[in-house]
Amino acid sequence: VHSEDISKELKENGGAFEIIQLWVNLPAKLKMSKAEYTGLQRADTLEWMDEQPINYQLISGHWKGRKGPIQSKTNITSINIEQAGNTDFELPEFSGQKGLLYVRDGIVTLNGQTLEARDMAYFNGDEKLAVKAITNAKLLLCFAEPLHEPMVSHGPFVMNTTTEIMEAMRDYQMGKMGILTD
Repeated sequence: VHSEDISKELKENGGAFEIIQLWVNLPAKLKMSKAEYTGLQRADTLEWMDEQPINYQLISGHWKGRKGPIQSKTNITSINIEQAGNTDFELPEFSGQKGLLYVRDGIVTLNGQTLEARDMAYFNGDEKLAVKAITNAKLLLCFAEPLHEPMVSHGPFVMNTTTEIMEAMRDYQMGKMGILTD
């Protein structure tokens, strides 16, 4: 159990606020692990710019010979990408992996398909992907090997069986997942 909160100033004056929260489905053997949270600010990422200019912020996993600051239990690679308009890059084949490309802002094409702010595309890693920014764009790229396990979800709970979902709901109702005091 957790709560996201914003600053007093933002509450009083309003304004733009962006948060991206990723929930990761764990393999069955790790499902009952102690919950973890990693808050990450831009300064905490591994950041570099290439010649196009495209800015990369590696969050987890490995990309272009670099290693991100978060060590994923399931080897997820996640990258924020800021791309100037009229630039492009290719994603190599990630054999056996699946991923997503989420457009936080701007307009891009992914293998010719137009994606706008808040659009998400899913892909199998069995083909090269060409990303072209039509306008300045902010993207989130994530990919990993699939778990190849059954998945059952209900509300915020993701488990492998319906029985495990019912047990998780009971544990939540009994306060075993924590209690908010605010």
